[in-house]
Amino acid sequence: MNTVISPVKKEVLLSDRQIIDIAIQMAVGAVFVVASFRILRPFMGPILTGGVIAIAIYPLFLRMVERLGGRRKMVVSLFALVGVGVIVVPAILASSSLFDSAHALHDQVEQGTFELPPPPPRVRDWPMIGTEIHEFWLQASSNLQSFLNKHRDQMRGVVGGVVGAVAGAGGQALQFIFSVLIAAVFLANAEACAEGVGLLSRRVFGEVRGREYDQLAAQTVRSVATGVLGVAFVQAALAGVGMMIADVPFVGAWSLAILLLAIVQLPPLIILLPVAFWVLGSADNQIIAWGFMVWAILVSFSDAVLKPMFLGRGVDIPMIVILIGAIGGVITGGLIGLFVGAVILALAYRLLVEWLKDTAEELAPSPAVPEEGA
Repeated sequence: MNTVISPVKKEVLLSDRQIIDIAIQMAVGAVFVVASFRILRPFMGPILTGGVIAIAIYPLFLRMVERLGGRRKMVVSLFALVGVGVIVVPAILASSSLFDSAHALHDQVEQGTFELPPPPPRVRDWPMIGTEIHEFWLQASSNLQSFLNKHRDQMRGVVGGVVGAVAGAGGQALQFIFSVLIAAVFLANAEACAEGVGLLSRRVFGEVRGREYDQLAAQTVRSVATGVLGVAFVQAALAGVGMMIADVPFVGAWSLAILLLAIVQLPPLIILLPVAFWVLGSADNQIIAWGFMVWAILVSFSDAVLKPMFLGRGVDIPMIVILIGAIGGVITGGLIGLFVGAVILALAYRLLVEWLKDTAEELAPSPAVPEEGA
C-alpha cells in the first residue's frame, strides 16, 4: 500500500528543512565571526587607530593630492614618512639623551664624584610643601649613600615605575607607527573603504539614516581630533616654550609627557607645577621663575577656553556629549577610546533624539475633523 503524503505534511517538512538550514548557516556564520574576531583581536587597536587617523586627515589629504596634481601615491608615501618620523626621530633623540645622562650618572656614582647640591634656602618658602621638600632634599645632599640605603625600597619602586613607563612608551610608539602605516593603506584605498563603511551603515540603519550616521561618525572623529588632540598639542607647545625660556632641562621629554596627559584629559599642571617649583628653587632670576609659575597655571587651564572653541564644530551634537564620550572612552578603552567613545555617544544621542521625536509625533493628538454641514 502506497503512503500518501498530504500537502500540509509536505509543507511542514519543508519548513523544518528551512529551519535546519538557517540554524546551520547561523552556526557557521557565528563560527567565522568568532574566529575572525580572535584572529584580528591583537590588531584591533592599531586598525582602529589607523582608521581614526585616516578619517581625521582625509580632507587635508585630498587638498594635498589636488595641489600635487593628483599624485595620490606620492602623498600617501609622504604621509607615511612624516608620520613615522614624528615618532621615530624624537624617540631616538630622547633615548640617546637618556642613555648619555644615565651613563654619565653611573660613572659619577662609581667614581664617587657625584654630589647633589644642597637646596636653596628659599625652598622653605614654597607654599604647603616647601618645608618637607627642603628637609628631604637636604638629607639627600648631606649623605647620598645613607639616604639611598634608608629609602632603598621607595627608590626601587620609583626606578621600577620609570622603567615600566619607558617600556610602555616604547610599546605605544611601535603601535602608533603600525597605525600610521595602516592609515596610509586606508588613504590609498579611501574610496573603496568609504564605500564599504557606507554599505555597512546603510545595511544596519537603513538608506537615509545610514548615510546620515556615516557622516556624523566622520565629523565626530574630526571634531575630537581638533578639539582634544589639537588643544593638547597647543598646551604642550605653550608649555615647551615656557620651559625653554625658564631654562628647564629635557624640555622635549616634559612636553611629550604634557601632551600625553592633555590627551587623556588630565591637567598639565600635574607636571608643570613640580617643574615650576624646581624653577623657583634653582633659578637666579626670580621674575622669570614666578612668571613661569603663572604661565604654567594659564597653560594648564587654557583648555577651558580652547575646547568650547574647537570641540563640536561642524557637528550637530552638543559639545558636552562629545566631551563626555571622549573622556569615558579614554577611561574604558585608552587612547583609541577617545574617538570610539565620542562616536558611540554621539550616535546614541542622535538615536535617542530621533526616537523621542517619533514618540512625540505618535502621541500628538490628531487634528479635529470638521463635521459635514458645519
